[in-house]
Amino acid sequence: MTVNSSKIVFCFRKYLYFIIVSDFDEPESILLRQLEFFYQYILFILTAKVHDLIENNPSIDLTNLLGSDADRILLNAGCNVNLTPPPIAFNALEQILVEKSVRDDIHTSLKDCVEKCGAASGLLIQDGMLISNQQGSSSGLNLSVADALLITNFVNASQSLKTNEQSWIPVCLPEFNANGYLQAYVASLNVEVEKYGTSCFLLVLIAQPQDLQNLIKGKNYLQKLLGITPTAPRLLSLFDQHEATINRWREECRCLHFFFRYTTALIRTPSARAGSISTETKSDFAYFVHSGTSHRIVGDVAMERIWVAYENLVLRVRKATSQYEVLGHPSLTKVTEPSRGRSLSILSSSNSSSNVENKPYIAVGREVVDPLNEATCSDHALSVISEDGMSFLGLASFGCELFVTFPETMPLQDATRQTDQLCHLLKMFVM
Repeated sequence: MTVNSSKIVFCFRKYLYFIIVSDFDEPESILLRQLEFFYQYILFILTAKVHDLIENNPSIDLTNLLGSDADRILLNAGCNVNLTPPPIAFNALEQILVEKSVRDDIHTSLKDCVEKCGAASGLLIQDGMLISNQQGSSSGLNLSVADALLITNFVNASQSLKTNEQSWIPVCLPEFNANGYLQAYVASLNVEVEKYGTSCFLLVLIAQPQDLQNLIKGKNYLQKLLGITPTAPRLLSLFDQHEATINRWREECRCLHFFFRYTTALIRTPSARAGSISTETKSDFAYFVHSGTSHRIVGDVAMERIWVAYENLVLRVRKATSQYEVLGHPSLTKVTEPSRGRSLSILSSSNSSSNVENKPYIAVGREVVDPLNEATCSDHALSVISEDGMSFLGLASFGCELFVTFPETMPLQDATRQTDQLCHLLKMFVM
C-alpha cells in the first residue's frame, strides 16, 4: 500500500504482526524479506515457542526476552539505514575476495577443524565479512543463508562475543528447526605475524552442548593451522588485497559501482592437504562482493538510488518473480531530504485468525512471490534501467548475478560489453 510517497508493507506470523513504512521505492518483495528477517531473529532467540508465550500471556513484552543486543541488531537491520541492508535484501553473505591458493588453505583448515571437533557447522568471520564456512559431513545440518545471516548479525552486534576469548550460547536456527536450540561456540582467534602485527578472527562452531571440550580443541587446532607460514601473512593482508582488487576491476570496467552475487555452485572443490578431509561443497550457499567504497565517488544519495535500482533489477532477472513488480516497475524515487527514511513496528496479538498464520501479505491483500527464493536464470538474462544520469545493468546466468552502474553517457553497447567482461573476471576469481 502506498500513502503519499510512503510505501507500507506488513505481514502476519500467527500472533505477531510486522509493519514497515518506507519512503524509498524499494520493491515490496524486498521490504517483505526484511520483515521476515525480524521474525526469524525472534525465533533465533526464543524459538517458535514464542507463540505459546503470547497465547498464554497476550500482554507480554518480548523486548525483555530478546536480550540487550536485540535493539541494536534490529535497528541496524532496519531504521538506522534508509534501505534494506544488502545481505538481507539479496539473501547472501558478504565475503572477502581471496586468491585461490589462500582460499583453499583456509577452507581446508576450517573443514579439518569442523570434522575433528565434531561440529555441525563452522564459520570464520572478520569485521562482519565471511572468510569461510564449512559443514560437518555427518551432522545432518545444512546451514541455510537465512540462518547464517542470523548468526553473523548476532555475533557482529554483540561486543561481548567479539571481545571475549570464548563464549557458549544457545541459538535457534529457524530454517533448520524452529522448535529447538543448538549451541554456538564463539571464539576469538588471534593470528600474529611479526611483520604484519596481530589480527583477530571470529570462529563460530555450531554443535551440541556435550561437545564443548572438543570445540575448544578444534579452536586451538585451527589457530595453529592459520598461524603457519605462509598462510598467516597472506591471511592478515586479506582486506588490503580485497579492496585493491575490487577498485582495480571497477576502474578497468569504467563503472561507478558493481554488486556480484554468486553461489557455491560456482566454487570448485579445493585440493585438500595430505591427510585432510575433503572440502566438497554440499549445498548452494550465496555470497556477494561489491565495490563498497563507491559512495565516495558518487555520493551517499546516489548510492541509495543505485541500491534501489539493483533491488528492482533482481526482480527482472529472476525466475518466477511477481509479474506486477517486474512489468509495473516505477521510475526511481529522487531522494532529496535526508530526514526521509523508514520505520518499523512489531505488534503481537493472541486473537489472530488461523487462516493468516505463516503467510506473507502486502497491505492490499496481494501475496507476493519472494524472488530470492527462486533460482537464477539457467542461461542469460539482461535488464537495463536508466535514471538521473546513470545506467544500471543487471546480468544473470546460472549461479550468479551481476549489477553494474555506469554513467549514462556510456553507450549501452559498451556498458553491456564491460559488464560481460567484469562478470567473467569475477567468475574466474571465485571459482
